[in-house]
Amino acid sequence: MNNELHLRNIRYSVRDGNGTRRVLDIPELDLPGGTLVGIYGDSGSGKTSLLNLLCGLILPDVCHGCELRWGEDDLIGMPEGRRDAWRGRHVGMIFQDFQLFPQLSALENVLLPATFSHVRLPEDLRVRARDLLRRLGIRRTDVPAGVFSRGEQQRVAMARAVLFRPSVLLADEPTASLDRSNAQLVTDELVDLARSEGCTLLVVTHEQVLHGRMDRRFRLERGRLLSGLDDDLKAK
Repeated sequence: MNNELHLRNIRYSVRDGNGTRRVLDIPELDLPGGTLVGIYGDSGSGKTSLLNLLCGLILPDVCHGCELRWGEDDLIGMPEGRRDAWRGRHVGMIFQDFQLFPQLSALENVLLPATFSHVRLPEDLRVRARDLLRRLGIRRTDVPAGVFSRGEQQRVAMARAVLFRPSVLLADEPTASLDRSNAQLVTDELVDLARSEGCTLLVVTHEQVLHGRMDRRFRLERGRLLSGLDDDLKAK
C-alpha cells in the first residue's frame, strides 16, 4: 500500500449533554510515506479521536470536499467491512497498556491476531514472530507475558503490531507507563522498527525524547493541528 496520508476538510463532532461539540477540525494535512510524526496536546484535545479516525475506526463528519486517504485507499468511501479488512492488513497499533494476555507466552501474544484468519498458522509467520521478538530483545519467547517487565511487555506488543508488515503504525502514549531507562529503550526500538519496516508512524506522546526522534511534530489544540511548537513541548 502507498502509505502517504492525505487529509482535507476533516471535521469530527460528538454529541454530549450540551449539544454537538467539534472534536477535530483539520483543513489540510499531507504526509509522505515513511514519515515519523509526534503529536501532543492537553487532555481532551482530540488525540485519541485523531488516531481512531486515521485507522478508520471512526469517520469524519460529512462535509464538502472532505478527504481521508492513505495513498489511493479512500477510507470515507469504504463500507465498514472493507475498512475493517483494510485496517487488519495495513495498520499496526501500539497502546500504553500493552493489551497482552498475561497467561499466553510472548510468542503466542504476537501470533494471536493471525489465529483469527488462519486455521493452521503458516511456518513463515512463526519464524517472523520469533525473529521480531529476538530483534526487540525478547529471548524467552515461550515464557508467559505476565512475568515480563513493563518494558519487555511493550516490546512484545510492538512485535505483534508489525507482524503483518503494516504500512501504517499508530502508537498511543507507548512510553507513558515506563520508567526512564525502559522508555528510552522502547523509543529507540520503536523508531528503528518503523524505519526498517518503512512504516508511516504517528505517535501520541508527551515524552520529549520520543518527540525528538520524529521527523515532524504537531500540537493538537481544540482539534486543530499546529506545527513548529518545539518551545511549547520543552516547557511541558
